[in-house]
Amino acid sequence: MVMHLRCRSHTALSMVAVVLLYQCQIVSTQVTDCPIGREPYNMMGRNQGGRPVFEGCRLCDSSTFSNQQGPEPCEDVRRGYRSDGGRSDCKGGINEHICAVGSYSDGTYCQSDTSLSFHTCEICDFATTTDGNGNYYEPTCNIDCNTHGSYWEIGKCHECSAGTHADNEVGRGSCDECQPGTVQYLTGQRHCDSCYGGTYQDESGATSCKPCEGGKTSLGGATQCFCPAGTKKVSETCVSCPSGTYQDETDQTSCTSCAEGTTHFTEGQTSQDSCNSVDGCPAGETPCCYKQVEGTADWKPSACKMCNKGKYSDTTDFSECEPCAAGTFQDEKGQSSCRDCPAGTFQGSQGKSSCSLQGGENRDWECRQGWTREIDRCVPCLAGTEYGSLTIGDETRNVCRRCAVGTFKSIDMSPDDRCEGCPIGTYSETTGATRCTDCPAGQSTGSRNSASIDACTCGGVARRPVSAPPLLAESQSAVDFYASSGGLGHCMYENCP
Repeated sequence: MVMHLRCRSHTALSMVAVVLLYQCQIVSTQVTDCPIGREPYNMMGRNQGGRPVFEGCRLCDSSTFSNQQGPEPCEDVRRGYRSDGGRSDCKGGINEHICAVGSYSDGTYCQSDTSLSFHTCEICDFATTTDGNGNYYEPTCNIDCNTHGSYWEIGKCHECSAGTHADNEVGRGSCDECQPGTVQYLTGQRHCDSCYGGTYQDESGATSCKPCEGGKTSLGGATQCFCPAGTKKVSETCVSCPSGTYQDETDQTSCTSCAEGTTHFTEGQTSQDSCNSVDGCPAGETPCCYKQVEGTADWKPSACKMCNKGKYSDTTDFSECEPCAAGTFQDEKGQSSCRDCPAGTFQGSQGKSSCSLQGGENRDWECRQGWTREIDRCVPCLAGTEYGSLTIGDETRNVCRRCAVGTFKSIDMSPDDRCEGCPIGTYSETTGATRCTDCPAGQSTGSRNSASIDACTCGGVARRPVSAPPLLAESQSAVDFYASSGGLGHCMYENCP
């Protein structure tokens, strides 16, 4: 090793004067410490302080790193890690980083991807990845990307986002957008779903379908809506073809009139077959329009309309609608019969659309006290319930409510009876009780309407556990006995629950 020395005065450089080397100082261009990312090389000797002096510092190579300043050499990168190099060649590493999912390294590998502007471990082959990070050899890339609903990118599998999909093509690098007429609101899907009838989608990559509006409709997988047969298009709205006309095609701007001498009385017809000889209105309808028979003085109906609420028609001729009889009602149009008033209601007039309570006004029918409305009939308040009222808007109706805790209503009580409080010595902890529960033997309640077993007491006061008397200690557990706060109660020699 060649050393460049400068000696003090009165000293001479001699091969035999090695013992005097400590008196010489190394030329100041040498170093004792290296910055992070570098290590010293070629030790030249030691300085007066005894510290080693080196010729210079060099970058840590791609398989080593140095994260502190000093004379120490660079450390080896562990398996499953990579050097965090500060240069494009991965040299000068100041730390080590664990290999991410989808990559591996035996500690000597560090790749600089200038296009991605970061350093990496070795990336798994296309369409494969690893189960976790910190992998150190290639066989750990043993997981195939799920090509159904996912794609591969830089060693990782990614789920397709909503609005996209991926089929079983191996090694996909991206997902495809759903085409118009299809959508996908879930992630990681293989296919997109067609929009169902009555909806559409005119854009790609959508996550939901758009509803058809203005009376329009659509078939499955539609990219636009249309006016159905039996209608005509007026601006952006579909209007039903009127009586006496039809339309058997979609998205039309007009309807076709029935042939001379024929007609029909129902809107929205889709076929010429709906046009028949004018000989009557269907059940539930009545004539509404008349026209003069050509060449005669006669007038005949040209259209029909539905019977109003409170009326009906059970014929198929040109008869007028009849009013519902007393005791019946009809709350819908176009009906061929009337309905009986529900139990608990009445209707004393003809042609009405509702029933009411005795003495009440003619409005939506109501049930008498102790009964409640169930669809189209009145039912009584059963055991465990009592009558009450419910206000909806400006209308108050009779309803049945469950008995409150501490009360009951038995099966032999009348529908219009109220719930009663539990008698002394009993209690009820649930709503809707049909009977009250007796207190445990030897216990009672201090009043009616008790809602908990805690109201049952020993000797008339709240229970508390005490020790068993000596004569019973061997045969009974102390926890089985209770006493009153004023001393031993009558439960002392009984099991008090």
